[in-house]
This record gives sequence, structure tokens and C-alpha cells, in this order.
Amino acid sequence: MVKIKFTTATELCQIERSEPGSVGKPSTIIIKKEKVITKNSKGNKVFLETPFYSGNSVRGKLRRICAGFLIKKGIEKGIEIKKEKITDFHLMNVGGGNDFQRQLFETVDKVRDLNPVLSVFGASLAISGKIKTSNFIPYKSFVDGVPEYYAYETEDGRLFSSIEYDDNFYKMDDLLDKKGNAKLVSDDVIMAWRERAEENIKLISASRDENNDEKNSSNKKIKKETIKSQLRRKFVIRGVDFYGSFGEIEELSPVERGMIYKAIEVFVLENLGANEARNFGLVNYNIEYKDGSILETKVNEFLEPVITKKAYNDEVMSSINAFNEWLETLSEENLFISDILV
Repeated sequence: MVKIKFTTATELCQIERSEPGSVGKPSTIIIKKEKVITKNSKGNKVFLETPFYSGNSVRGKLRRICAGFLIKKGIEKGIEIKKEKITDFHLMNVGGGNDFQRQLFETVDKVRDLNPVLSVFGASLAISGKIKTSNFIPYKSFVDGVPEYYAYETEDGRLFSSIEYDDNFYKMDDLLDKKGNAKLVSDDVIMAWRERAEENIKLISASRDENNDEKNSSNKKIKKETIKSQLRRKFVIRGVDFYGSFGEIEELSPVERGMIYKAIEVFVLENLGANEARNFGLVNYNIEYKDGSILETKVNEFLEPVITKKAYNDEVMSSINAFNEWLETLSEENLFISDILV
């Protein structure tokens, strides 16, 4: 259904886990990686651990965008999702948070007719989804079915990812934040702090000597200034090409397909992964649909993603129009699906 290539325009960080730090060792945010088997320069098969971007995350983000279409239109029409109906919000937004199990065929068919979000993305064990999403893998090239990964080779023939980077940040005390609120600073700042810390140590020593002297007992003790904690964050560098796709497990209706096409137009203008506040996760997209339609984006000089090409054929346009027309007919029956689930 959809072939997607994206190139990182800013750093990309999809968190796998966070490892706690210890004395002399920073806590570390680890990005998602997977092991693959490839060949080194000598033709020997070797393991490579490479970053990837989770297809499940792409699917979840698309789902939330699609659910947003319905919820926004519902609000425009004055439909209120009350507290007792919060299950219906969770059914659309994440698919989980409910106790519904496998449903009768006629119930599933009715849900699909009423709500395209649940029909396309599913809902826990109650409704199966209609699309499948691959993980997005970084390749330098892919020739005749053979991938070339971003990697460097050691003298003994082992391969290591060449697209990862990490940066250190420090939470500081009142020396750098007079209001007492700790913040993150860079290595440049910490170097300047170390110079000042040496002077601080001398002042503390002199203060202790003076305070031991009864004549200077009124002197205030100088506060010790220390680093509170250190954090290491790993991420994928800029300029890396990722490839992936998603397709139909079961044929989508024009309304469902149009909903996906419209959601992708929103998806490509948002950040991927974590650390959006630092503007991580901006990417350039090249998307090709089954009928040959094209959607492309570019992150401009102001780090704003913009759509640079939208060449849609009749199938894509008619599907988007079908979804827009359906959306105008939205009613409470389309939103409150839990009423018919058993």
C-alpha cells in the first residue's frame, strides 16, 4: 500500500530503556536497536547491532491522528465524551484499556461499518486490524536484495554501527541556576564550571580556617557547589536513510483508505521519537502509494517540515474525498462503540 523512505534532518532518538547511573558513571538513555547478520569486507557473516525505528510506533502515531479526526469533528458537532464513556476514547486512541474479548462476526462487521479507526487499527482482542507495518531500517543502499548497512569494520572483521552518537548533559546546582531549579547544560558550560569549582574549593578551605578563628566566627560558611547528576543520551545522527512500508492485511474501504492518506499528511509534519523539545526527530519523507501517487516533504532552513510535492492520482483523491464526506455525517453512534461490544 505505502512505501516510505525518510532521511533524518535532525537527530532521532527512540528510547528503548534508561540505565541508572552510579558513582563516576552517568545514567544512559539507550535507543532501540536490533541484531542483523550481514557480511564484512572479507565476505564473512557477522553480527551487526543497528538502530531502527519501530513500525509499531508509526502505526500508533497514525492511529492517534485518525482518532483525532473523529474526536475533533465530534466536538464541532457538540458530541461530548463523558466520563462514563472514556472507554470509547481509549478504544479509538490506543485500542487497549478495555476488557473486551473476541466478538461475534456480526458485531465486528457492525463496528467496521461505524468506526474506520477501529476497523483499520483494531481494538485489543475484540477487533483485528487491517494494516501491517514494518520496522524502519537504516540502509546505505539496497541492491539486488542485499542491504548495505551503515557500519564501520574493525581490524578483526567485526562491524559496528556508524550512525549512533551520544552526548553528555549535567544537572547543576545553584552555581548555574540562581533560582535553585536544576537544568541541563552542555560540555562547554561544564568546562567553565570546573574552572570556577577549583576556585570554590579554595574559598571553602579558607572559610573553614577563618571560622575556626574566634575573631572571624561571624563569617558565613561558603556553600559547596557540586554536580547533581550526569546524563548520557544516545541518538541517530542526521542524514541517515530509513526504509519501511505498510500494507493491507484485509482490503480497506475507500473511507478507511482515505482516512490513512489524510492522516499521513499530518504525520509527515510532526516529529518522530523522543526529545521533541530539542527538535529531535525531524525527517524528510519520500512516500509512494500503490497507484503511483507521491508525497514528499523537506525540513527547511528554519527547521520547519513542509510538504514539497503532492502528486495524487484519482484513487487517492477519491478516497480522501470519501473520508471527508463520511466525516461530515459523524454521529454519537460512530463514537460510542462500547455500547455494542460484548
